[in-house]
Amino acid sequence: MSICCIEKQSIDESWWTDTYYTENTFLNDLRVGDLRWLPRSRVEDDPSYKQLIPYVLVKSSNNAFACYQRAGTEIRLHAFMSCGVGGHIEEVDKRETVIETVLAGARRELSEEFANYQSNIGRLQIIGVIHENETEVGLHHIGIVLLLQLGETESLYPDLELKDCAWLSRDQLLVQRLELWSKLALQLEETVCLIP
Repeated sequence: MSICCIEKQSIDESWWTDTYYTENTFLNDLRVGDLRWLPRSRVEDDPSYKQLIPYVLVKSSNNAFACYQRAGTEIRLHAFMSCGVGGHIEEVDKRETVIETVLAGARRELSEEFANYQSNIGRLQIIGVIHENETEVGLHHIGIVLLLQLGETESLYPDLELKDCAWLSRDQLLVQRLELWSKLALQLEETVCLIP
């Protein structure tokens, strides 16, 4: 399977340093031609590429987040709780623009993780980027953070892979053993939601 990645040299190197979250993104600076579709096995340990990962926070109308015990194919994360739904962008997600491609990847992941997800449920928007070089996962991936805000009458039902999924408040999440990306994404979401 080929996945979406970018050569690190294709955008400013400041995006690849430190651990951070930001409401700014480099997506508008990329063209579809900047995206590389390469076998996951080739880029998983290649430091010259970063894999773009849509990472979706799903938030209910009463401000609770979908949270679950990691159990998927990324074994390095199994000891942690996550409030981000996402994964690699695959060639089937390829669209005319980079942003449309990221959104298509996010929607596909949501449909795989929630049994009743359809693209007309909630409001899905890109809210920023998270990056870290502290873990093996972070060395080769960059998170494009999206927020799926559900309306008052909307609900999602987790599929089997979202083990022990629960809807938790921000305060409840902060006492969980969260993966680093979830911590960064929650900080980003809180910052973005404070902006008038």
